Amino acid sequence: MAVNEKEVNMPAFDHCHDQVVRALQKDGWRVVRSPYTIYLPYRYVFADLLVRRENNGNVDQIAIVEIKCFSSNTNTTTELYTAIGRILCIALCSAK
Repeated sequence: MAVNEKEVNMPAFDHCHDQVVRALQKDGWRVVRSPYTIYLPYRYVFADLLVRRENNGNVDQIAIVEIKCFSSNTNTTTELYTAIGRILCIALCSAK
């Protein structure tokens, strides 16, 4: 049974998403996809951005970016563990 793309919802961006995008762009990165979806059988894995940086017309670097902002009124430890889990999941799913 295939996953119906219309039934899948990308998690909401964190409140600092636009600030991080602007900072990456100032550093020479270009946003290729936002959000970025990794397609697996029966599953989608989401990341906030797929970015790349070019030098003299050649692609030097490509990065998958997961943006996580920690607010002062939440349990930072739990949010950190969740963010690390998401990053590991994205890394494992995007490895070739």
